[in-house]
This record gives sequence, structure tokens and C-alpha cells, in this order.
Amino acid sequence: IPQMIGWLLLYSADSVPWLYTAVTVMGLSVGFMEAPVLSYIGEITEPRLRGVLSSIAGIFLNVGIMLECYIGALTDWRSLALISALGPVLIFILLSQVPESPAWLVYKGRVSDAERALCWLRGWVAPIHVSKELSSLVAHVDQRNVRIVKAKDQDYHQVPSHDLGNQKRAKRSETMQNIHYFLQPATQRPLKLILIYFFCSHCASLIGVRPFLVQIFDSLHFPIDSKWVVVMVGTLQVLGSIGCMLVMKLLGKRGLSFLSMSICVICAVAISVYVVLGVNPPWVPMILFCVLFFAAQLGIGSIPWMLISEVFPIQGRGIAGGVSAACGYSFIFIVTKFYINLEQWFSMWGALLVYAVVGLWGIIYLYFCLPETEGKTLQDIEPYFLTKRERERLEKSHSIKNLPVEI
Repeated sequence: IPQMIGWLLLYSADSVPWLYTAVTVMGLSVGFMEAPVLSYIGEITEPRLRGVLSSIAGIFLNVGIMLECYIGALTDWRSLALISALGPVLIFILLSQVPESPAWLVYKGRVSDAERALCWLRGWVAPIHVSKELSSLVAHVDQRNVRIVKAKDQDYHQVPSHDLGNQKRAKRSETMQNIHYFLQPATQRPLKLILIYFFCSHCASLIGVRPFLVQIFDSLHFPIDSKWVVVMVGTLQVLGSIGCMLVMKLLGKRGLSFLSMSICVICAVAISVYVVLGVNPPWVPMILFCVLFFAAQLGIGSIPWMLISEVFPIQGRGIAGGVSAACGYSFIFIVTKFYINLEQWFSMWGALLVYAVVGLWGIIYLYFCLPETEGKTLQDIEPYFLTKRERERLEKSHSIKNLPVEI
């Protein structure tokens, strides 16, 4: 709803403050949606399909961007805004038909609702076909609760879910618990990984340069209309997303991250060298830009968003996902805003070289800190971000829970 309102505000804008209001509303709406969407994808999908389905989400995102570029090349911006306002209406209707996340339902104690949601998500199957998955999910949530309670010796006030006589107190307690979970090292460690990944990937993929592509392409004397080059870039991003879906199983998220960021860094350096040398063929930078944008969407443009749905423990996933998405977009703003300053200080080739150096540092960091998550369950991924002592405590609680009961 806020996104539709934002598009309508943009369509009817007649002043600069009105435009600021419109883009602010749309920006907030995207921020509200980003973390829940990513968490939902991670929680409802089977491990073997999570990477593919996350890639499909990225494909449709880039299809939307490509359509915006294409329609924008054919019409004026007001018509584009009015046409775009139809999208949120369609999405609202479709989202009303899907169930809630089973993991969230289990966390809230609604196990029977979680069972029905799993049956729906696995293809309208009978409850017996999801019993094993549901049991594993319930056990995982129980282990997390026990481990955190022991770690802090219950230093927060627990309010029973059936205590309806003091709803304000229960809500306040739940909010404090969510903040408590967010501040745990098991949440902060993957958060650090994702934030560094975001910043380095935004620099390496030259995402801060994209608002200035038309001016850059004109300055490099591209042989075709710069507006249609932007459309071509959008098309290549869609193809890159499709490639991400196809090779994810083969290379995994870790290998694909290295490949994607390495190609982006090489292309950024090559474009810088081209500008410095002043070589005549204008198709050279055009090809390099196209390869860079394709390679970016092949891996680093999509993978950090996928990781948001995988690396956080369920209790802190909501806040951590929101913080990650907010920081991701904040980094886009920062690298975009500072491109102008970098270009003034070092010229265009120097700005691109700075982004390439940050991307190179990102490759080194990810080599040592990025785990492989492709094909693994959320329960298997979580222990990677625990200390040795925390892992031992988790294994001990799991072994005690699975001991046979003597009668």
C-alpha cells in the first residue's frame, strides 16, 4: 500500500518537495518489505531449493528494473509512475493467498498452524509427509530457547503467552527479548559478515555509478543512444540473475561470490586503464561495463540478500534482517553520493579504481570469513557463527534431548 501511494505521489508531483516526499514513501515501503521477504524465503524453502528460489526472486527483481528502464525509454516519467502503481495492487492480491512462515509459527507456539502451513508449502500434502520436518523445526527452536536462557541465567522477565490480563507488559517483554536476541554474538557475527559483504559488493559492482550511466556513456562517446544502453544493462542484469540460478548448485554461494567479485574488479580496473590511456574504440568500455553488470548480478548482487535469510538464528532474524537491509541500502546511498566527490578528487578513472580496491579487499575478507551455505539447513548453518564453547553447549543440549526415556 505505501508503495502504491508513493507511485501516485510521484505521478502527481508538481514541486521538488513533492518529489522528495514520493521517493521517501517508496523508500520506506521497500525497507519495510525487504527483511520480511528475505526471511520468509529462507524459512519456507527446503535447503536443496533455497538457493534456486532466492535466485528466482532476484530474477524477478531485475525483470522489474529492466521493464522500468524499457518503459522509461518509451514514455515520460509521469506515465511510467502511473503504470508502476499497478504493480503493488497485483502483489497485494497474490500475497493474501500465501501462508505464514512455519518457523515463525513454531516460535510463537502455534505448532498446529505451522503444520498446516508446511502442508500447503510442500504441495498440499498430508501432515504425515511434513511430520519429520516439523519435528526438526520444533526441536531447533527449543534448543535455541534453552541455550539462550542458560547463557543469561534468565535475566529477562518471561511472560506466558496465555497472560492476556496484561498485554502491554507482555508486548514490552517480547520487544526486550527480541532486542536481547539481536545483541547476542550468534546474531552479531553473521551481521558483521553481511554488512562487510554489502559494502564491498556495492563498490565492486559499481552500483554507485549507475545513476550517472547516461552521462558516463555520453562522455565515452558510445556508438548507440545512451538510454538504450541503460536498457541493455538492465537486460544483462536479468541474464546474470538467471545465470546465478543455473550455476548456484555447481559453484555454491562461496565460489560464486569469488568469481563474480573478481570479474567485477578486473572490469573496473580495465575501464580505468581505458580512460587513462584514451584509447579510441568506444565499444571497449561498453563491453566492459556490460560484462561487469552481468557478473555483478551473477553473484555479489544477489548473494548477500540470500544470506540474510540463512545466517541469522530464528529469534534474532527479524531485527537482524531489517538492520541488514537498511544498512545495505544505506551503503548504496553512500557509494552513490561519494562517487561525485571521488570523481572530483581523482577523476572518473580514479573513482573506479578506488571501488575496485575495496572490491579486492572484499575478496580477501570473504575468503577467510564466508562459509558455504548452499544446500545446508538453517540448523546446520547456525553453528558456524558460534564459538567452540557455544557449539559444545548446543551439541550437549541436543544429545540430552535425544536420550531414550527409561520406563
